Amino acid sequence: MTLDIIYNIEKFAFKVKEWFIENGGNPFLWIGIFLFGVFMFEVIYQSLNKD
Repeated sequence: MTLDIIYNIEKFAFKVKEWFIENGGNPFLWIGIFLFGVFMFEVIYQSLNKD
């Protein structure tokens, strides 16, 4: 069972990697990833800086 879970994770990671390779030239993808990172940083920063 554990090996099956690891195998499924590996298959999923391979699909994600292939998708990034195919769509890596799309600037909207990178803009979206950047904006998501900025949003996550802002949320985490605000939650840690509560007075």
